Amino acid sequence: MIAAGRDIRGSALVEIVISTLVVVMAVAAITAALLSGSVQESSSEAREQLAVAMGQLHEELKNYVSADLTPGPDAPGVEDPPDSGTRTWRLPGDSCAACWALQEGEHDVTARLSSDLTTRYGATMKYVVTASAVNGLVTRQMVTRVQWEVPK
Repeated sequence: MIAAGRDIRGSALVEIVISTLVVVMAVAAITAALLSGSVQESSSEAREQLAVAMGQLHEELKNYVSADLTPGPDAPGVEDPPDSGTRTWRLPGDSCAACWALQEGEHDVTARLSSDLTTRYGATMKYVVTASAVNGLVTRQMVTRVQWEVPK
């Protein structure tokens, strides 16, 4: 029953507009949550790939600890000249083209990263070698630095 003096025309339209706004807000919130989750998944995948690349670098550099740096067939580095059978003590992908992999200073090894990491995330990988004397022997320490950004 309709109360006297009360006009209900158009009240259904207001209810429909309000319910539509509530549904749109709920869909927007769910979409934002799903997109946020996919960005985090993507960045964690990149972080994992960078950690694997760092681990591989550390393992490979263990092959370069030596007292004899004479190029030869048993050296772990790059073949120089190519197809000669003579290998050097230079790490493949190192920006320092003519130096020993454990020579003091900074070594840029970004070339060892996948193109996806370098283009999509702007990733770089470098390591710094320092030498210090311990009990009269020179020991070398290495610190690896990886930088990258999550795309926006």
